[in-house]
Amino acid sequence: MNIKPQRGRWDNPFRCVRRRYRVRTFLQLIIIVCFIGIYFNHRLSLDSTLNTFPSRRVSEGVHRGLPEEMTRKMILVDVTGNTNATIEQEARNAFSACLIVKDDNHWLIEWLAYHYHVLPLRHLILVKDPTSITSPNNILDRWSDKMIIEQWTDDDFLPEWVHRKVEKLNLTDVWLHLNRQNFFYGKCLQSLKQQNRSFVALIDSDEFIRINPYRHRVSASFTKSSGHVHHFLSRLHKQSGNQSCWHVPRIQVSTLEKHVSRSLLGSRKPVVPEPFNASDFLTLRFLWHNEVEMEAGKNVVDLRNIQLEELQKRTESVHHAIPSCPNNTSNMLREKNSHLSIHHYLGTWEQFTFREDPR
Repeated sequence: MNIKPQRGRWDNPFRCVRRRYRVRTFLQLIIIVCFIGIYFNHRLSLDSTLNTFPSRRVSEGVHRGLPEEMTRKMILVDVTGNTNATIEQEARNAFSACLIVKDDNHWLIEWLAYHYHVLPLRHLILVKDPTSITSPNNILDRWSDKMIIEQWTDDDFLPEWVHRKVEKLNLTDVWLHLNRQNFFYGKCLQSLKQQNRSFVALIDSDEFIRINPYRHRVSASFTKSSGHVHHFLSRLHKQSGNQSCWHVPRIQVSTLEKHVSRSLLGSRKPVVPEPFNASDFLTLRFLWHNEVEMEAGKNVVDLRNIQLEELQKRTESVHHAIPSCPNNTSNMLREKNSHLSIHHYLGTWEQFTFREDPR
């Protein structure tokens, strides 16, 4: 009897391999189709976005026959809108400042650039002394697309009775100057609080904030990073949580350009890239300071921990801006709460004597 053997699934060893190969090929085709779909969907959405915001396709706009002037206008509209939104967002998580200026453009140029990087400064409320003979507008215009700048006048913060009292009692210009500072700081802090700002620096245009080297050793790479003072205070805020004001000691920087006491940079020499010259900058030209801090410091305020009612109280002085600020004490540089310090520069003799100061 001839019995034919039945063919089983393993009789052909290549059948399973072919079946597995077909499955793998099918999966590969599915993956390729998915990638193609994703690619074209991305291209369509990108073209739609570019057509919605013409300023992102400047070169294509010109090639399509659009007038160059019209293209430039589209650029300005788009960029300005995005920039304003970005600046407002940055200002909520950055530094603000209240500043009175009087014929000190030669300091204001560096002051703005320095604090824009170091703090970082993103909101400035500035008032020009009415007796100024120069205007800071040309300098401020350079920063109009990088930070929020408000320019106030005496009418925005100074009560009328102050001027009447000066005329009636024949008070000195120094009295008027000090009261202008106090009322300005009070109104400025209230305005910034209502705009949901956080840290505020209350300093002058010849004063520059830094981390106090007597209390904290920070690396050069950290101080080169933008906004390192804000990062530093944010860490302290997480640790302390309740501090609303720092009394920051001031060090007077010598006008001499040789060793007299202590260097601001230690043994390091400033390295300035071309085409800049170190002698053109206060912070790089004058590197020697006194051993002892100045008699009265200034304030850095954290508005997040302060109620608006406290800011509505009259400011006592520029050295004690709000009631919760600590009182001035001796040897502040080495106290545990002096996390920051201020370098007060005299500048050259020409800079120092350029403006008329009633003090």
